[in-house]
Amino acid sequence: MGDHRDAWLTSCAATEKLGAEIMDKISHYHQELAKNSASAASLSTSIRTLMKKFSSSTASLRQTLTRSVVQSTISANESERRQALLDDLITTEKRLEQAFAAKTTASHNRSNLLGTTSSGYGSQSANPWLMGEETDETRAVSTYDIRAQHQHVLKEQDRGLDALSKAVGRQREIAVDIAAEVDIHNDILGEISEEMERADGRLARETRNMKVILKKSKTHWCMWLLIVLLLIAIVTVAAVPAK
Repeated sequence: MGDHRDAWLTSCAATEKLGAEIMDKISHYHQELAKNSASAASLSTSIRTLMKKFSSSTASLRQTLTRSVVQSTISANESERRQALLDDLITTEKRLEQAFAAKTTASHNRSNLLGTTSSGYGSQSANPWLMGEETDETRAVSTYDIRAQHQHVLKEQDRGLDALSKAVGRQREIAVDIAAEVDIHNDILGEISEEMERADGRLARETRNMKVILKKSKTHWCMWLLIVLLLIAIVTVAAVPAK
């Protein structure tokens, strides 16, 4: 069980290191993109590949942790600690996606920002303000303000997802603790049942022994009574003078 735990933590540390590497590449990609460098395209492909690897590693860690919790191979405290590490990786994954999407979106013009886009890392849904053409209301809003509001909405969604993830994790831990308590109580009830069976057996034996003793005592009492009566009869006969 120790090797399994070390393997999980090692994989988690490697995934954290991979996340830092991806963030560095995203920063470099943004710099190359600003210069309209030809290397930006190859960097974009490399970043996408690494992000897929990061997502796959995070999903594998989640599955392994869930299996360990279900099989009770780790303690509740260790499970909570690992869940916190996993939550950090999930948050890092979302930040990477946002950073890469922000860098990619920075090269788009205002009409793409206000309309619908499908480029970048993943696809973006239609802007809630417009379905295509820009209105007088949105022309007064700068591109920076629009992007800032988008980022604010994404952060709010991230906070909601993080809270939901933590709540699900706590519910899972509570379910595991309840299952453990039920197992303990079942063991205690089994032991009590065995003790009661042994006590019933001893009580039955003692009851049979008491019956035998009472039966023997009753028989001996009758014999002694008969002997006493015989002695009284002999003394009476001896005391009466013969005619």
